[in-house]
Amino acid sequence: MNHQYARYDPRNLRKDWLVSIITSAISGIFHEFYQVDYKNVERLEKLREKPFFLVSNHQSLLDIPLAEIPVRDVLDRYLFFVMKSSLPSFMRYLGGINVTRDPDIKDRLMEARDKDGLDDKQGRYLKKALVKLASRMKDNLYEKILPELMASGEAITIYPEGSRFHGTTLIDTGFPRANLRKMLEVQERAQTLKQDPSFQVPFLPLYIQYLPLRKPGSKIVVEVGEPKTFANDDLEGLCRHLVEHIKSFRLSQQ
Repeated sequence: MNHQYARYDPRNLRKDWLVSIITSAISGIFHEFYQVDYKNVERLEKLREKPFFLVSNHQSLLDIPLAEIPVRDVLDRYLFFVMKSSLPSFMRYLGGINVTRDPDIKDRLMEARDKDGLDDKQGRYLKKALVKLASRMKDNLYEKILPELMASGEAITIYPEGSRFHGTTLIDTGFPRANLRKMLEVQERAQTLKQDPSFQVPFLPLYIQYLPLRKPGSKIVVEVGEPKTFANDDLEGLCRHLVEHIKSFRLSQQ
């Protein structure tokens, strides 16, 4: 593995004082322009001083601070979050961890062709290089970075959908089983790092609904689900737990 990726540690980049300032400012903006309704935040108490995965649906960049605020208020701690590499690099100082996705590669290729006038041959070489880079980043993310964060007791927000889908849920977009399986593999690697096969990371569902999105005065509902742990091979149980949370939320809004 390239040493450039092996040395990367998001704990050395995140500035908690900066996260605190920005989160407080955004919290004030939310309360000024939106009706934010947090539900069942007391469930976070079960995760005090524990590592956990916060598993959220993804509709807007506002999702990031909306998840951060209750964790800060209840647990006095901050989250790391996995983000696409095309987002501004300063977000790494807020806990962002870059990962290059297939859509990011396509966007980079289109940008290079438009701005640099690449021909087909050059485009193929660039695509090959980008795919190789993305593969290294993903390997480092799931094999090193996330397991080390979990083993050291951190909390990480993940968006299994990978992309933003406004007005939909994990159920509507097709359940991202492959991404959730990777999180169970992260747990297994964390067990190896801790030399503790009984170590399990709670998965905390979080569902965010905008009514409607980004309109001043509109309502935002954020519901915290029940944290639960799963065996390394219990992907079905994890998927079922997330589906049940989404269905429960929908019923509560009827």
